[in-house]
Amino acid sequence: MVLTVLLIGTELMDWTNKVVTYQSNKGTTDTFLNVRWKTAVIINRRMYIGNIGQIDSSGEVIKRMGDRMMKSVVNQFDSFPENNFIDVAVNDGEEITHLAHFADRILQFKTNDLYII
Repeated sequence: MVLTVLLIGTELMDWTNKVVTYQSNKGTTDTFLNVRWKTAVIINRRMYIGNIGQIDSSGEVIKRMGDRMMKSVVNQFDSFPENNFIDVAVNDGEEITHLAHFADRILQFKTNDLYII
């Protein structure tokens, strides 16, 4: 067994048990969803997606969420935790058709309405 020791000043630091895990690499303990989306916009180093379909391992859509927006982890534009979502006027019979941004606001276009978030 090799013991790696780093000498800093007068203190010794032991680096033997430092393990990189999926959790420490991603920076979160959240469960990530596999999704498809119809529209997206990138604001403040996050990707916001709208009109979402949750997919299974074969790529088939198993749950459709036409009026839901999700946001990614910062600087990880393909990682969408299941608890990072935004619902505005749910079950109104309209689905999100386009996302855009202006200044620090998200413009959510639905079939007949515009919401500024």
